[in-house]
Amino acid sequence: MTSEFIWRMEDILDLYEQPYDPKRPVICFDERPCQLIGDAIVPIPIKPGSPRKEHYEYIRNGTCCIFLAFEPLAGKRLICVKERRTKVDYADFMRMLEDQYPEAEKIILVQDIQRDHFMMHYLRIMLSSLQRDLNIIIPQRKEVGLIWLR
Repeated sequence: MTSEFIWRMEDILDLYEQPYDPKRPVICFDERPCQLIGDAIVPIPIKPGSPRKEHYEYIRNGTCCIFLAFEPLAGKRLICVKERRTKVDYADFMRMLEDQYPEAEKIILVQDIQRDHFMMHYLRIMLSSLQRDLNIIIPQRKEVGLIWLR
């Protein structure tokens, strides 16, 4: 843990301490791939006083990607499940997220660095059609901190 990391995390914590402003929502974004699995052998039903028994063998039913946006100060969340994780899926989710905040003048988005290249793709697609300011905060990377658009 470096002093730069601590400095950036303190910026994020300061951001979270700001009072709620519906015109400037602070939204956390993350995504994760998921493996869809099923039972190869039917589990033994639960009996009183005994936990459910499951076999270690499973059937892989494919994968998906879960996109999640959470606004901690308002307690709102937006979740979307996609078949895969592509730049277009990322851009579609960001478009859907923007549509959820029609009254916002500025959206402050906190996300991790893994989506850096997807974020740039989104910006290429959406920059001309953004209806409001968008701040994207990527706290863990030295050369990318706060990106101001517009």
